[in-house]
Amino acid sequence: MKRFKNGNYHKEVYLPYHFGYLAKGILYKTNYIKVSRHLKNELWEDYSHSINMNYLLALIGQLRKHYRPPFEVLYINGRVVKACWRLPYDELRDIIVVLTVNWLYKCTFVKTAWLNNKFDRHDTLDKAKYIRRYKKDY
Repeated sequence: MKRFKNGNYHKEVYLPYHFGYLAKGILYKTNYIKVSRHLKNELWEDYSHSINMNYLLALIGQLRKHYRPPFEVLYINGRVVKACWRLPYDELRDIIVVLTVNWLYKCTFVKTAWLNNKFDRHDTLDKAKYIRRYKKDY
């Protein structure tokens, strides 16, 4: 079996296909979902986020029913420990959701979330921050 480096992977740079399946563990192998204190504080202090918490949790529930692979993962020692999804929020915006997992308590944490314009193509992606695929010598 091929061993992968620990680190961040992004679909625009290199994201092995099976990492999408590994990321399912964040959603399916936990007993409950909890919102991080960081996100609660952000939403409490800055009303410009205008994220409805109940709607956010409903979107995560929909992701559990109709799974799609994340666009970014943090892979450490054979496990995906953090994953990022871009989900439709309303007609003008998408929501980026970052989920982590605490395997000790079998709990999924919504680490953070933010709204993005649907038409944002993320031209500022710093590809140097992500693991790249190595070409094999033939």
